[in-house]
Amino acid sequence: MWPLSWVHPEDENTINIEHQFYFGPSLLVSPVVAENSTTATFYVPNEIYYDFFTLSPVQGEGAEITVEDVGYDTMPLHIRGGSILPLRFGDANTTEQNRELPFHLVIAPNSTDQASGYLRLDDGVSLDPGDTTSDIMMMYGNNTLEVSGSFGYNEGNIIDAIVFAGQTENKTISVNGEPAANIVYDSINQTLTAWGLNVPFGEMTITLGVAQEGNGSTSGPTSEASTPSETASNAASSITGSVTTQAASGVASASAAVISSVSEAVASESVSATAAVSA
Repeated sequence: MWPLSWVHPEDENTINIEHQFYFGPSLLVSPVVAENSTTATFYVPNEIYYDFFTLSPVQGEGAEITVEDVGYDTMPLHIRGGSILPLRFGDANTTEQNRELPFHLVIAPNSTDQASGYLRLDDGVSLDPGDTTSDIMMMYGNNTLEVSGSFGYNEGNIIDAIVFAGQTENKTISVNGEPAANIVYDSINQTLTAWGLNVPFGEMTITLGVAQEGNGSTSGPTSEASTPSETASNAASSITGSVTTQAASGVASASAAVISSVSEAVASESVSATAAVSA
């Protein structure tokens, strides 16, 4: 948990903000702090952000905004522009099961259309994993995503989907020069998704190109989709005729995991604060 002032030291408005925080360097968390309230008012720095659940862009202006109809089981959560999030998706009850789930990459560009991310993988058990680790760098710019690094940990590291946020037009997606078969462009949330990739999480180049009519991609708004995964599922359904329940749950499962982790962090901080006051 990072205070906003650590991430935005140039913004004096963040110094006294106590109820918002960053969960890692990329997720801006804005909890609903009033009991039984479904409205949240929170500060958004002067940067581009993306709603975690829909990936629709939110342009911050260094001022507070108010969001209505916030459910009791969620909270405002935004991805900072310039981030790449590698998310496991699917259902898992243990850490071991989670490592078998495929990845869903979310690319959230900043105002200069650039983004980066880092992922370290190991077995989670060995005290000295040696060479059986992966240190993965992801860099996006000029319509190209480059994945590089070391890839010593190879258990269950499959990329099933890649979502590019902040896209104002339909495009093609190629993985190592091969066109992706299942692509959907959501004009409402401005996302471009390649689905059903099933490629190893290794060194690769993903490029975006100019979409032409008849290239196999699906274009159009999916207003009922509430997560990037549901958006991708709609496209995959139109292309393949069927989508599994697990695939359809995609980022929804990842979202629930993040919300659960963040909620526990918030609760922990509240207990610590109460104990300090009592003492």
